[in-house]
Amino acid sequence: MSATRVTVALNAKQSQMAPLLVPASASIDPVDASSIRALVFKTTQSKLRLQKPARLFVGGTGQELLTKEDWEENIKNDIVLLVSAGEEHVGVERAFNVQDANPRCSVEVLASKAPLEGDCITQLVGTARMLPGIVRAVGQPDLHQGNKFPIGAVFVSKKWIHPLLIGSDIGCGMAWYKTTLPRKHVNGDKGKKVAEKLRSLEGTWLTQTDRTCGSKMNKAVARRARSGSAHLGLSELATISRRFRRHRSLGAFGFDDIDSTKKALQQRKVVDIWHNNIERVLWPPSSPPSLTQDDTTSPLALAEVTTGLSPNNDTPTQDYVYMHRKGAAPTYDPSTQLPLTILPLPGSRGTPTLTLQPTFSAHTSWGLKNTLSLARVAGRAMSRAKALSALSQKYKGQNILEPGSSDIDGTWVICDEKDLVWEEAPEAYKDVEVVGQDLVDAGVARAVGKCRARISYKVRIEGR
Repeated sequence: MSATRVTVALNAKQSQMAPLLVPASASIDPVDASSIRALVFKTTQSKLRLQKPARLFVGGTGQELLTKEDWEENIKNDIVLLVSAGEEHVGVERAFNVQDANPRCSVEVLASKAPLEGDCITQLVGTARMLPGIVRAVGQPDLHQGNKFPIGAVFVSKKWIHPLLIGSDIGCGMAWYKTTLPRKHVNGDKGKKVAEKLRSLEGTWLTQTDRTCGSKMNKAVARRARSGSAHLGLSELATISRRFRRHRSLGAFGFDDIDSTKKALQQRKVVDIWHNNIERVLWPPSSPPSLTQDDTTSPLALAEVTTGLSPNNDTPTQDYVYMHRKGAAPTYDPSTQLPLTILPLPGSRGTPTLTLQPTFSAHTSWGLKNTLSLARVAGRAMSRAKALSALSQKYKGQNILEPGSSDIDGTWVICDEKDLVWEEAPEAYKDVEVVGQDLVDAGVARAVGKCRARISYKVRIEGR
């Protein structure tokens, strides 16, 4: 008998959860010292910080697990167990309905070769089948475990919005802009000179302000086009990570300056997407009427029809749902509803960025398979804590912020926060080529080129 996947959550705060793999040797008799009940309580104490767990309920139904028979009847893969400190079950005690949690929610993971670390699949399934209203969940190849919810996942919800799924990353995304920087100015050691000139970018923006680079996963990157990307006009690109649109002080800029700057930026923009957002869309997607089931759509073909997806020739009854993207890129422009002609898939620092083209076909139910989304980065292979511990020792005394002697096309990295250097080292992430190939193999994208980062601006500490 194999182990059983369960999700443990706090009864009083059900958004706080943790995955648990119950070994086959664990007893279903709650009085045994090696019982599943004891293991769940221990997990609750260590991971969810509930010091005195006392009662257990089945998520969604509210049934309390008291006897050996209760455990035998209910323990199964992907069940959600609610742990109480003594209080009664929180929620309506009834069978699941369309507005409640969906224990049969369709869940799919697009990774076939990309490694999946930790209990990210358990976390994905547990989230999809515990939160009310979820009708489909998809894990991208960059799927990895988050603190509360999986990252690199998309959840489709009917009649329910779950802001906690996105959390404080709401609005985080990426944009590509053409620059006026000649390619020859970033070749070889010349990239260092450009990197040295990137100063005073923080300044008064160190406080919470619109569109700062900040730290953690936010950065600005100058990239040089490689194979397959030149025809897309991506000879020089800057990747600007953006966060939180809020009204704040705009420093010395006048309103006319702001308007003119925005217009100039729009002219240089190649692509602009959100990775963490909630969007209201029609579901299920329907196939474009001008195409047959054997067609694979191109952006040109789809430009003539309304976007949509369906798994068969019949016109489905569509309804609005809420698409929750937690670290995933949309395959279309939300403002026009037209497919994106290109979609960047960045690797880790110093590795290529793949250029993908989203595809829609009958094989993928016109996008239903991947929930109109693709992976947005390579995805973490190590937690930040593990990367900091392991890689700081492995490369002790080495400067990994500059290209190696054998890598003249490497990346010049500006990062003055030492911990971030190791937390976001290339080895802390999955192989972007493998992640991209998984998307191609799934039939949801084609690879059309790649870019190589020459300068990566993370954070510079000046005058602090």
